[in-house]
Amino acid sequence: TAWFDSATISGEKVFLSNKYVETDSNVPIYRTSTGEITYSRFPENSRFVYAGIENDRVKIRFGNASGALTFAYIKKAHCWSSEIELEDYGEERMATIAKSLVGLYGDDIGLGGQYCESFIHWLKGASGIENTDLYCDSNICGHAVKYYVTNNLYLARNGSTPLFMQRGHLAYYDVSNYNPSNPENIKAAHVGFVVDTEGGNYYAVEGNAVGALNTTNQQKIGYITGDRLTGQVDQHDRTMHGAAHPYGIG
Repeated sequence: TAWFDSATISGEKVFLSNKYVETDSNVPIYRTSTGEITYSRFPENSRFVYAGIENDRVKIRFGNASGALTFAYIKKAHCWSSEIELEDYGEERMATIAKSLVGLYGDDIGLGGQYCESFIHWLKGASGIENTDLYCDSNICGHAVKYYVTNNLYLARNGSTPLFMQRGHLAYYDVSNYNPSNPENIKAAHVGFVVDTEGGNYYAVEGNAVGALNTTNQQKIGYITGDRLTGQVDQHDRTMHGAAHPYGIG
């Protein structure tokens, strides 16, 4: 994907199409370009893909549970064009956006229920880049693992050598009924989006992972450090079973 350094001048601010939009602290993000209904308030330096100016608000790419692209809006006074350039690849953008949203709940970005799998889909939509191998047909983790296993897009941890993982992989936890030759009854309890690896560790941003429950029984988006050999992590008591690789290996 080619990105050009085109600019939209809005008042005294210049928004560049090849840079992320970053927010001020405690900023409301609106559902429409004219209304006052918001998704929530977002932390400082939340990052989104710029999509233009509409009715004097900055239009950003947003996601949803089905992985489709939607849009949201920020008042110009509360955001600016970041120093960070947009990456060319979907998994890179997903990582940048995900890390900026740590500490929010699913409700804040329009995701209800136990939203760990739907958070992955949301990131795809927010990245603005399509990927046919990223499963978005169900928000149930077990259904996703079944899809990845069936399509040879899943690596299971063997316990003797560290599992190969890289940015863009999906770490699945507490997988049961794992049978690659008959994946019909596979179940999984949780998933996270791998944003980096170093040595024997992987680092993932995971929806519904940490902190106190909110009024809709959700936990927050968390930044997780995990062990690629043992599958143990620092922020919750689930065990990483394996990783899907919808964006490829290597």
